Amino acid sequence: MRCTVLKRDDRFRAGVITVPNDGSAEAREWSVPGDRHFDNEVEAERYGRYVLLGIQGVRPSGEPLFTVV
Repeated sequence: MRCTVLKRDDRFRAGVITVPNDGSAEAREWSVPGDRHFDNEVEAERYGRYVLLGIQGVRPSGEPLFTVV
């Protein structure tokens, strides 16, 4: 699992990418609940680290279980 920062219309947002350990499927990107947008990449990265710390686990589908948003 890792965080990514995406740029759209001069705004940035954090996303989460999950990849199965066994390589049985491709990486999937998940939107963070609340879908906050930031004016710069640094703020989005900081928020992404905060979100990763609060992920409780991952469902079999690869979907992260968010506890902090």
